[in-house]
Amino acid sequence: MTIERQFQFIPTDTGQCYVATYQNTDKKSTTGIILVPPIGHEYFRCHHWMTETSVALAEQGFYVLRLDGPGQGDSTGDWVHSTPQQWIDAINVVKTWGRDHLAIRRWAALGIRMGGSLLQLASLQNLLTFRVIAAWQPIVQGTDYLNNLRAAHQVMIRDHRRFWLSQIGNTISESLTKEWMQKNIQQNNAEECLGFYYGPSWLEWMQAITMKAMAPASQYQKSQSIWLSDKHTLKNLPEATAHIDGAAGSEWIVQTTEDDINWFDPNHIEQRIYATDAKMQLVDALVKYAFRK
Repeated sequence: MTIERQFQFIPTDTGQCYVATYQNTDKKSTTGIILVPPIGHEYFRCHHWMTETSVALAEQGFYVLRLDGPGQGDSTGDWVHSTPQQWIDAINVVKTWGRDHLAIRRWAALGIRMGGSLLQLASLQNLLTFRVIAAWQPIVQGTDYLNNLRAAHQVMIRDHRRFWLSQIGNTISESLTKEWMQKNIQQNNAEECLGFYYGPSWLEWMQAITMKAMAPASQYQKSQSIWLSDKHTLKNLPEATAHIDGAAGSEWIVQTTEDDINWFDPNHIEQRIYATDAKMQLVDALVKYAFRK
């Protein structure tokens, strides 16, 4: 079995979107999966996992397109100026490119963390259309997510071992660091969290995320939803379920994973994510539902 990898820069309205494609040369497929990454520091923590999962999906016969969102990774643009709408537009452009250049006819999507939330909410607003949308550890309460980011950021910036100015004194280092941060924030009207500046569009969009808003509903969504998360994250699931229409044609599959990941622990915030169990669960679920007639 050979997995062929190619790398593309696809033009969008805001620049060039970097896309890595994975194809099983022994299983030519017209079913594609677009993999949408998380944002901020979680992108780097999950990069290895995304690559391994892309290969695992290609081995099962999917044509996988793993993208970097506008302003992220190898895509062009500045993250602080990127917006959720630009990401949605880029996903649609990549989908069209895959149809025209790779002859993909059926589409599924896999989103990680905020990438999963973006897919789900955009689908409910009819901004994206996929046969199946799978989300691993999606953000279901945006205010909690932001508060956890802010708390972790405050812990990190107090650790002067992380700043090159620490050798001339903690007071000077703290003063200059705060001055530099404040200048950048004022210039871009942004907020820094763990080394990434979140502009007004992302901040406003994240604050609007709730479990109720994320819950699939057949009258609004044409995609089948598959969520894989931990029990703690999904503790409000019964409340969200009450808001589902339940009409024919809407399916919402929720699975829990045994992978124990603390996304905001300062002691582990730079460690690579492996999550082998989650990878295999998602691959199995996508094989089951994305290939279904």
